Amino acid sequence: MSENVNDRLTQAMHGQPQTNIDERHQYLGSLRERIYLRLTVKEAEDKSAVQVFLKHFADYQQYQVLINGKIAQTALMQQVVAASAKANTHFAVINDESAKDGEADTGLLVVSTTAINEDAITLTDKYHLATATNTDPTNEQKPERHSLFGKLFGDSKGE
Repeated sequence: MSENVNDRLTQAMHGQPQTNIDERHQYLGSLRERIYLRLTVKEAEDKSAVQVFLKHFADYQQYQVLINGKIAQTALMQQVVAASAKANTHFAVINDESAKDGEADTGLLVVSTTAINEDAITLTDKYHLATATNTDPTNEQKPERHSLFGKLFGDSKGE
């Protein structure tokens, strides 16, 4: 009985215990295993990224859309809210301590109420988009380097 009283007192003082607190702060109060799609704040403010999101909006109708309430409420975000209302998709604006406004923080999420364990949750991975941040730096053309030996002894590359 005393354990039960202590547990109740602890819960009353500190609130309901939560699992994966850091993960919930990163994903607007949700868990990674429930995420179908994630847009960063930078992507959520990018017109082309939001247009791709809206183009595939039919894919999200069985899910819930979570919008970061600390990002600028632009016309693009208003389009997302309007599309959610039109498609009768649940949406919520999250404006608590998990909502941050850094470029790499979460700007918009499409989540399920249960675990779906999607491997690719970013817009570029899910829809195979090519972006400037998605290019591989190893494929860039590097200037041809000449060896000292070639320069000294007249190698065709060294001339």
